[in-house]
Amino acid sequence: MKRPIEFVQAIKNTDRITALKRLLFFATMISTFTYLFWRMFFTLPIHYGVASLVAGVLMLVSEILSTLQALDKFSNIKSIAEPELPVIPESWFPHVDVFIATHNESTDILFKTVNGCTFMDYPDKKKIHVYICDDNNRPEMAALARELKVGYFGLTGNKLLKAGNLNNAMRQTDSPLVVTFDADMIPTRNMLTKTVPYFFLPNVKKLPDGTWVEREPEEIDPNFKIGFIQTPQSFYNPDLFQFNLYSEGRIPNEQDYFFREINVIRNAANAAIYAGSNTVISRKALEEVDYIATGTITEDFATGIKIQRKGWTTYATATPLAHGLAPDDIESLIKQRERWGRGCVQSLQNMNIVLMKDMPITAKLSYINCYFYWWSFLARLVFIMAPILFAVFHLRVLICTVEQFFIFWIPYFVLYSLTTKLTSGATRNQHWNGVIDTIMFPYLSGPILLEALGFKLKKFAVTRKDRLTEKKPPTIIYALPHFFLLFASFLALIICIQLTLQSAMMHNIVMMYWLVINSKNLILAIFFMMGRENIRETERFYVELPVELRTGWSTVSAKTADISEDGMALILDRPEYFDPEKDFDLTITGAPYEARMRVRVLHINKRKDNTWKYSINISHIDQPNVRQYYQIIYDRHHSLPDKIADSWSLFDDYQIQLSKRQESQINAQRKFPRIDLNISAQTKDGKECVIRSFNYRYMSFKFLDSMEEAGEKGAPAAGKNSVKPFGSAEVVFDVRQDLTFRLRYEYLLPNGVEHLYRLTNWDKLLVEEGYSDLINDLVSGKVLSASIAHVRSIPEKDRSPLPEVLAPGPVLAT
Repeated sequence: MKRPIEFVQAIKNTDRITALKRLLFFATMISTFTYLFWRMFFTLPIHYGVASLVAGVLMLVSEILSTLQALDKFSNIKSIAEPELPVIPESWFPHVDVFIATHNESTDILFKTVNGCTFMDYPDKKKIHVYICDDNNRPEMAALARELKVGYFGLTGNKLLKAGNLNNAMRQTDSPLVVTFDADMIPTRNMLTKTVPYFFLPNVKKLPDGTWVEREPEEIDPNFKIGFIQTPQSFYNPDLFQFNLYSEGRIPNEQDYFFREINVIRNAANAAIYAGSNTVISRKALEEVDYIATGTITEDFATGIKIQRKGWTTYATATPLAHGLAPDDIESLIKQRERWGRGCVQSLQNMNIVLMKDMPITAKLSYINCYFYWWSFLARLVFIMAPILFAVFHLRVLICTVEQFFIFWIPYFVLYSLTTKLTSGATRNQHWNGVIDTIMFPYLSGPILLEALGFKLKKFAVTRKDRLTEKKPPTIIYALPHFFLLFASFLALIICIQLTLQSAMMHNIVMMYWLVINSKNLILAIFFMMGRENIRETERFYVELPVELRTGWSTVSAKTADISEDGMALILDRPEYFDPEKDFDLTITGAPYEARMRVRVLHINKRKDNTWKYSINISHIDQPNVRQYYQIIYDRHHSLPDKIADSWSLFDDYQIQLSKRQESQINAQRKFPRIDLNISAQTKDGKECVIRSFNYRYMSFKFLDSMEEAGEKGAPAAGKNSVKPFGSAEVVFDVRQDLTFRLRYEYLLPNGVEHLYRLTNWDKLLVEEGYSDLINDLVSGKVLSASIAHVRSIPEKDRSPLPEVLAPGPVLAT
């Protein structure tokens, strides 16, 4: 379909390709087609037996498929086009039906999604109609809908899966636009305001001064109509590729590559893929294709193609506007990808995409490329097996001379690699493509081949949305194919080294390089399958927000380091006292939301920058504040990387795996903030000791004889000037002589040098005037001194070992 020239001019062209890059791309195209021509007609081992010929043909087909996929991306990269969001009058915003599809997800999952939908911005919020679409007709879901004041469509006996569920809802509603969300996809509040205006692109134009105006009737193209806007499916928890490889701080979510790059590139061919969630769809477009497609396991994918075949323009955008949960166990991941792959192959074969007369050739080619993407996992198997077959079983997969190698393969490989690097976006590189394909190919190659041959998946499991924190069975069994291939690759590498030492043939050196690349991917695949224990039930968001705590005697201001459903970490500039056995009032603000709750301090750590980190647990929060707090958490972009780390290197991959897998989890236990002091204290008769630390409830002392016995450097000689450990005493600091610390002996600390004393009047000190100033002096490191009075010896009955209730020192400071 031809688009209006004004619209084409309104497209935000993201082309950044310089003349040099264009020249490189042209050279790559020439070298690639030359290489493939040479491979097809001059390198097949037709005279080396049937086995070699089969292996050679499989290798050639795999190379062609992989190369054509890359060339498709190369050719479209300069045309990446995302439509510019027009500005429309508020009165134009139509009614919208928001459908949240659920099958077996918990009400906890649905609560967050529905809550997010009710907070979406819109000029007239009465035009937003939110519905829970439950194909199991569960009473608890109906109750949730009533609680959150949204609509509910319950369905029993649904045999058409998600398609039947959504179609049931659509036939009972009539808004011009429909939004579909999976049960776990929580929208940001600007989801609708950043998508709905796109549907008015046929009716508006942008003037040279940047203002948008309505078109005259004769300017409107009746064939230009918007079918759907697909926003990225984004995930706020690390996916398994990030998590299992300890790379949640180094690489983006694996799906970002498709949704934020590939699907946006597909706009150029009007072949954006409808992914089933986070999508705004025209009801008229859905009515023309008889709603959501049935009879396929990827109903969303098939529906998108049908809409495009009817002449509707569709777009994918790159900015995430909703976030959900990625699968966090290997079995669920494999089942999800198998369903996607089978569904894509099944839909495109059933529709006979090649012979479609109502689809432009560019869109056809884009979908054919999509079809062959799923065959890339079989190609990965061929690429791994080829050098093994050559070295171990002496099967020739191709025939070439050294001269041909340098003439055809070297230019192709160098130019192809350079172009791949230059055209790769921020979310994926050639290395991670290889790693991900190597991880998944043993479990996708077979299902894709079976589906293509007509052996359909009769039943599939819905991807689970809840988090798995219970002990999981070992997952290393999934690495058995990778272990076998790694062993075979090592064996082939040894053979190639021996052959190279005997005669330095070029093909042996190439095979060695090939085997090393395969082996490095296989090793990371094994690390991936080893898994990693997940100890968190909820995800952390690293964000700085203002917080106020009320202790009963003061109000403390702080800022968050991270937040989660269960609690948060707070950063304080100075150590504050919070009773670990009591709850406190906390208010957190994240505009436009504010939430109040009761919290309790779990543990405290001093940071390297001399600030204090308080880990907080939420002990009570009512429902109105839960709704506000969940919006504070989820109405934002996730805390995970959006691009591959600039400092990435292959060495880092292995160093991280080896170091992280040997680390043990250290649980902080400190309940009070420990302030290191090292302040000299004297009695009236001039005897000395050292106050080593303080934490509001306890002080620790080092006595001079103990310091000498411990061999502490610089310790004075014990004798008449040494204070012996005392049973009780009063301590006064020189800067605040009106504040008296009353101490009672507790025990000798495990280090065998320091003695712990309890403050018997700690609660009275908290409310004393000037106490806060004294704490500031202690924290600042200001040079202070102290005096000790009313010293009494330790009663015999108090000379006891470490009390069990205090072991091994959760209250202070060892």
